[in-house]
Parts: sequence; C-alpha cells; structure tokens
Amino acid sequence: MKRCNQSNKQHGLTSVELVVVLTIIPIILIIFSTIFINASIESLRSNARAQLAIKSRRGLSFIEESVRTSREFLPDMPSNYFDHYAMDGDHPRRPGTPWSYKGKSSNSRVLILDQYATKGSSLGPARLPVYKKDSPYNCSDPKLKHYNEKIHYLHIIFVRNRVLYRRTIVDNKATACPGDIQIQKLSCPPDWVGWGKGCEDMDEQITDNVDSFTVEYYDKNNKLINNAYSSPTALQQADRVKIHLKLAHKKKKDINFSLGRMMTKGNQ
Repeated sequence: MKRCNQSNKQHGLTSVELVVVLTIIPIILIIFSTIFINASIESLRSNARAQLAIKSRRGLSFIEESVRTSREFLPDMPSNYFDHYAMDGDHPRRPGTPWSYKGKSSNSRVLILDQYATKGSSLGPARLPVYKKDSPYNCSDPKLKHYNEKIHYLHIIFVRNRVLYRRTIVDNKATACPGDIQIQKLSCPPDWVGWGKGCEDMDEQITDNVDSFTVEYYDKNNKLINNAYSSPTALQQADRVKIHLKLAHKKKKDINFSLGRMMTKGNQ
C-alpha cells in the first residue's frame, strides 16, 4: 500500500504548478513574438533604405552624365528657346515663361545645363556637333563648315510631384547645315492634356520619392559660390556643382536616404 501511495504522488502537476506554467507560457510567447515582429519590421525598413540608396546613386549618376557633357550652367532659359510646359514648383507656368534655376525652394532647385547638339549620342565616342547653316560660312565647304557656330540645346533637371525629371529643350530658331540631323528632341510631360506641341519625346524620369533636391555651385578652385542664388551672373564663375538628393519612403518619411556628389562640367 505504501508503494502505491508513493507512486501516485510522483505523477502529474499540482494545481499551483499548473497555474505557474500556464502563466509563464503566454509571457514567453509574447516575448518571442515581439522579437520576431521587431526583427521583421527592421528588416523591411533596412530593405526600404537599401532601395532608396540604390535609387539615389542611380539618379546622381544619371545627372552626372548630363553635367559632364555640359558647357555652361544657366540661371534661366535663353530667349531662343520655348517651352510650353515650364514648371513653377509642381504647377505649369504660363507657356513660354522661362525656367528659373532657383526652383520653388532651397530644397527643390532646378538645374539648367547648356549643351552642344550632336548628330549621335551625346555620350558616344564621336559626338559630332551640329553646325548652323551659313553662320558665317557655306555648309557645302567641309573645310569652312567646322568654323560655323554650333547649335545648342538645354537639359532641365527639376522636381515635380516628388519625381525628378530631365527635360530636353531644343533651339527651334537655329537652322542646321543640310545633313546635320540633331539627335536631341524636344521633350514634354507624358501625362498632360495637350501633349505634343512640337514635342517628339517624353521627359525622362530620373528617380521618384524625392524629398529634397539641392544644387550648390563651385568655381574652378573648388570654392563655394555663396551668392549664386542672389546674383545670377555669379554662375559665370561656376565650374562644378554639388548635387544632394534625399529620397524618402512614400508613407514613412523617417525611412529615408541622403547622398551628395560633386560633378564637373565638360568645359567644351
């Protein structure tokens, strides 16, 4: 009998022990669930930041291609150019109103680049220029033709609705030598009613989720031109620009990535 009683005492949990176990298990589950959820959230945030970092680097590389082939930084659009869709912040200006390099704010600038028009890709090895007709020599003389004025075009880099675009504006008043076909075409926003007023291409989207686009101008001695935005003529000294991009998540602005890069113009 004693053996049976001892055997019964060794099996099962007491009510107190059972209560303790049932109390501890949910706590353990909550702790592990919290750790797992936090790890998942941080992983998603890290992936989002990584995607923004990739977009920032690609965007700056895209801009740098234009800067390297540019010959001058401009404060506005010269009179021999016309744009039906110039922007004032996120809104269109009156047709023909010049662009301004000041942009809508210090965090949303506009970069205006003067380029030489080419018969092939502006990044290609040949990059043959397009010459103006009878300016001053006759195009039929191949030796004198190359002393004629070269035709230019503009690259406008700007932010609209948190998207960074590059627009191409051509000089419609210039007549090229016969056979010199300029590869650069006038571009316009792809989503606006009335698109097609002389446009042959669409604005190129550089990157989206843009929270800030800033431009600083530097001279040949790598010195910051402090009065660049208060004195447009100061841009004549500019040889380099520092572009700073800040991209932020569409819904969670605290998930962001900032990157800056110094770029030197072509000095052609």
